[in-house]
Amino acid sequence: MTAPLGQVREILCGRFIVSGDDHRTPPGDLSSSAGETLPQLLVRNAARFAARDAMREKSFGIWRSWSWAELLDEVAALARGLAELGIGRGDRVALIGDNRPRLYWSLSALQAIGAVPVPLYPDLSPPELAAAKYAEENGITPRDCSAE
Repeated sequence: MTAPLGQVREILCGRFIVSGDDHRTPPGDLSSSAGETLPQLLVRNAARFAARDAMREKSFGIWRSWSWAELLDEVAALARGLAELGIGRGDRVALIGDNRPRLYWSLSALQAIGAVPVPLYPDLSPPELAAAKYAEENGITPRDCSAE
């Protein structure tokens, strides 16, 4: 079930980085989106193009589509969950995943709560990640969740 746009807007705009309706770009003018964050653009597109396809994925020969409203619902739900886990503004979160919609929803959800997504190659193992200088420089602590 799709949450009312106002409720989703509150989730993304309430205490997170989306700052409300102060858009400096006239509706429909995408030539300059100065002052708008990606989460703000997502909220705007969900309001303007709610039923239109925003994302498509083909798996086993079958196409699956998500509308802008569904995309916003997915991102808002992930943002709520991440915030409940204590992830917030400035936290760096490593994401390892395939090139699938859920990876991009996660990137957007992290941005919506002010966290910094750090996407990594999906073929890295936890020992490789732990040894990587990149992880040390970015304050990432790897944890193998496959055994949990």
